[in-house]
Amino acid sequence: MEEEKIDLSEDIKKLCIPLVSHPESISVTLTQDERKSQSYLILCDNGDIGKLIGRDGAISNSLRAIVNVSPKAQRKKISLKFDTNSRSK
Repeated sequence: MEEEKIDLSEDIKKLCIPLVSHPESISVTLTQDERKSQSYLILCDNGDIGKLIGRDGAISNSLRAIVNVSPKAQRKKISLKFDTNSRSK
């Protein structure tokens, strides 16, 4: 039985947009897709990185928890990494 390809990029982006001041700068890319895990890179404006990570990582940990209970993520461990856009000033 062939495994269905799952891409949560748009779902993750929808979760991040309300948290930032510059939603147009948010980009989410699937960087690694293995049988039991996926990694996503979330790029944002320099001024928004703190808003996505939160104090002591509270926001980023919450985003990870939400994504990992997603029905689309069944049987896969999802990891999120955050960075700033190189275009940001």
